Amino acid sequence: MSTAKPEDLLRHVPDTATVIEPALVVEDESAVAWDDSCDMLVVGAGIAGASAALKGSEIGGMDIILADRFLGGGSSGMSGGVVYAGGGTRVQKEVGVVDTVDSLDEYMRFEAGQIRKPETIRRFAERSPGVIDWLEARGAVFGGPLETRKTGYPPADKFIYFSGNEIVPAYATSSAPAPRGHRAIPQSKEDFKAFSGVILMTALGKTIAADKTIRRMFQTCARRLVVDKTGRVIGVEMARLNPDSPAAKTHAELYRKSVPNSIIKQLFTNQAKLWTKLTKIERQEARTVMVRVRRGVVLSTGGFGQNRTMLAEQAPAFSQLPNNGQLGDDGSAVRMGATVGARLGQMHLCSPWRFLAPPVSLVKGVMVNAEGHRIVNEQLYGANLGTAITVDAGGKAWLVVDAAVMAKVRQELKDKSLWAFQRLPVQFMIFRSKKAATPEALEAKCGFTPGALTKTLAEHNALLHEGRPDAFGKGDSYRAPLETGPFYALDQSHSTLNPMGMITLGGLEVIEETGQAMREDGTPIPGLYAAGRSAVGLCSQNYVSGMSLGDGIFSGWTAAEAIAQA
Repeated sequence: MSTAKPEDLLRHVPDTATVIEPALVVEDESAVAWDDSCDMLVVGAGIAGASAALKGSEIGGMDIILADRFLGGGSSGMSGGVVYAGGGTRVQKEVGVVDTVDSLDEYMRFEAGQIRKPETIRRFAERSPGVIDWLEARGAVFGGPLETRKTGYPPADKFIYFSGNEIVPAYATSSAPAPRGHRAIPQSKEDFKAFSGVILMTALGKTIAADKTIRRMFQTCARRLVVDKTGRVIGVEMARLNPDSPAAKTHAELYRKSVPNSIIKQLFTNQAKLWTKLTKIERQEARTVMVRVRRGVVLSTGGFGQNRTMLAEQAPAFSQLPNNGQLGDDGSAVRMGATVGARLGQMHLCSPWRFLAPPVSLVKGVMVNAEGHRIVNEQLYGANLGTAITVDAGGKAWLVVDAAVMAKVRQELKDKSLWAFQRLPVQFMIFRSKKAATPEALEAKCGFTPGALTKTLAEHNALLHEGRPDAFGKGDSYRAPLETGPFYALDQSHSTLNPMGMITLGGLEVIEETGQAMREDGTPIPGLYAAGRSAVGLCSQNYVSGMSLGDGIFSGWTAAEAIAQA
């Protein structure tokens, strides 16, 4: 739970963040000059917001407005487009994978059992097999082939893979590991150059545009909740650009330039400059729009990784890391919720990412801290590694390999199926690596505690030669003796050319059965719901690839279904 007060979250707003005002309390709602009205207002059109709007349309009987600060898609549209789904999806069956709801349920308890009820995890598992069918019915395309090698992101021609810790021994003790990372398939040659996030969200965006039940209100910032005297949320004050104006056209062009679809392009895009121009247009040209909401408001504007002030206050351990997302991740949902007394949770946690595979042979190294002591099971998913580096090692860590492993790494880097964002950082790490003939000499070069790395490697090698399990639980196929000089230390710390991106995990605490935002005392706030990274959800303790999109769909459905019954 966060101890932040609403006034803390509303002050020191960065120049590019949405300005959130204290809630407007009205005695008589009929006295308000409403510009529009609807049954359900969804604020934020990433995967969570899109799923809420589409599920609401599917249920029927509701007039729905989907608002977005930009053009829809959100950070989901900049993501790898991996949806975590299992329990026997159509794609799993087609590629010969056996998975069950029970197995998915059991695995998810490892990842989310600390913060979600068993009933919630079970409900996610039971609904999961139908997720891919639901997305495909709304324009996305999924399928094989299957990638069986360990990788942080599959090759361009593979579309389902082990996207989490499924094959790590500690996670696969009683249920058979199953690949559950489903990546949207490109439908054109040009799309193969892009991450699948833009492909997935473009497909859903087209379906939304054709849906007569959903009215889009894009280039619109939600900035204030409207509540009646009982505390019920009855509307939202927003600032909207005139859709037909030159300002809106310029705003759209700047936004498209600011959301490149690859990590490499992001490195060379001056997003800060573009975002400053975007925000200036919003603040100068947008006009106030008051929307009356009869049933419920869903806040789904993403996390707060782009709000550096808020990040430094709430999650200081991660404040120097770049956000894996777009400008909309400015914490507007959290800040709005706080103005009506919403309870916040997990605000101190982020998910930083450091992937070793591919090349898969890097996993055979040992990751040590600044003293030379091993810190983590290198086979774990990249978010686990990133957390170990950032939190456990204080941001400084090295991956140590020997000459034999390095030779395999160099060979694997020749694989043409690797994406540029996978190959280039490893080549950069190798170029900047420390090299020495012996562990003792490498200790001196890296500034390790004398004798620490020597002991670490000796213990690692002894367990292998004696046929005993790895001390940190790494699978045998990812182990190798590290005893052939020269030895190399590859810097795993965050740097400009080898960034450790992250996403925030905290948000509004919600009633798990409905997605309704709650007060500090645990009671629901009437009329207010949250979904995706704006809320505490299934991946707010541990993140694995595809879980943010998977949870966004699940939480969006949950909120829409509850509002339909309100």
